[in-house]
Amino acid sequence: MVSGVTAFGILTEVGGPVTQRICLAPSTVVNSTLLSVETLCEISDPNMTHRECESLRGGFFDKQKSTTWKDSSLSDFNNTRQNPVWEHFNPPGITDVGYDTLRFPESSDLAFYGYGLALNTRGNVSNQGMLGLGTNSLFVERALNESRSPSRSWSLDSGSQSLANPRSGELVIGGYNRGRKDGTFVWTNISDLSGERPCPLRTKIKAMKIILTDGSEEPLMSGAETIEACIEPSLLGVLNTDDNIFRFTPSMLANLKDRTNFNPDLMRLYSTDNALNLTYTETGLLYSSANTKNWSLSMTLDSGYTTTLPHYEVQGPLRGWNAFGEKVVVPNTTMVAVLNTPTGDGEAPTLGKVFLSQSLLVVDYINNRYGLTQSLTSPGPPDLVGLGCEDQASTPPPSSTASPTSIASKSAMSTGAIAGISVGAVAGVGFAVALAMAFWRRRVVDHEKKKRQLHRVTPISEMPGYTRRRSELTSTGDSYSQTE
Repeated sequence: MVSGVTAFGILTEVGGPVTQRICLAPSTVVNSTLLSVETLCEISDPNMTHRECESLRGGFFDKQKSTTWKDSSLSDFNNTRQNPVWEHFNPPGITDVGYDTLRFPESSDLAFYGYGLALNTRGNVSNQGMLGLGTNSLFVERALNESRSPSRSWSLDSGSQSLANPRSGELVIGGYNRGRKDGTFVWTNISDLSGERPCPLRTKIKAMKIILTDGSEEPLMSGAETIEACIEPSLLGVLNTDDNIFRFTPSMLANLKDRTNFNPDLMRLYSTDNALNLTYTETGLLYSSANTKNWSLSMTLDSGYTTTLPHYEVQGPLRGWNAFGEKVVVPNTTMVAVLNTPTGDGEAPTLGKVFLSQSLLVVDYINNRYGLTQSLTSPGPPDLVGLGCEDQASTPPPSSTASPTSIASKSAMSTGAIAGISVGAVAGVGFAVALAMAFWRRRVVDHEKKKRQLHRVTPISEMPGYTRRRSELTSTGDSYSQTE
């Protein structure tokens, strides 16, 4: 059976002997690997066609079709992970768990057998299955225990889903790819999971402004304003609204509308009775394409990290899901990636795919810190390095007791070779996943030997945008292919 699914995430195969192909979004707010099941369409998406719902969810897993699936009770499930954010939005949380095989189809040797999986059977406040990368991640732990990774760390280049400049992304477990790094990491402490919305990668927005084509700048925040925010790449949204576009405070939203000549009448296009009969999951501000100015968005965090999002990341053609589960462009209409509904009291905006499109995110659980630096929009050859081994110029957060030396010494306890593998190309723009064994011996490897080792870490090629191709995710075990 072939399921034409357009989705963002990492391509995985689950079960056997006939594998089921699913796109999983990397997520810091869950620790389990969470698979969507088909009953979600009836519960939370009754007005969608089956294909629309399937594309939104990244594909479905049916445990009845996997002879290798083993049910488990929560009390006996030794891969139980606390998932406070999931439980916050979807009480009573995860109730259906078990074990099966998890593979990455573009790798010949990357598979986890008897891997603990949680099934999303009722959670309607979500968009897609997730590969949990939280502070107690099962995936990160298994990679470490099976010598696929030297440490509890990972890095993420989210790539870009813009139509103008689409770019594939990459997830690296145990380090980062220096071939995608453009600058020095700026470090921040990982947060506890307290508060109204648990989030390990908390930050504060210190300044935000739009930059016009003539170079002039228009601030969206007052100098005294600071906004709590959460960095999160997954598609965890509220009522099927993608949390990865920005939600501004009331004053910031009013300033943006005033500076961009916003016309509220265009928002009627999101009505369910629109002529194109499309379903929208990203409901940003709408503008007439003929009257849209190409402005960029600059944002500075309290850590001192600044990123500038080019106009093609912040604004682009409005796209919606059709009955076949394909993303379709609405003519003459531009969507700005800012929700029309501002934040309420106690709400923290999410800095998701759009924010991360220009950044390389590294997460170092050993030293309780995460870092951001600019990513290369045209990545160079892959060059995997251990997190902390080469970046001695980076400054750890003030409260961190770890030094670059202690990071290097922890990384140096294994002497294996790189086992990097490209494993995850999906529709539109996807990810390459490189799981690196402990190869960092203080980086004294001979250059030619390193080249031979890195030869197996070639990331996926650049992929066109949604309107030109879509994935054929097969459940027959056939090779993965892209079709026009």
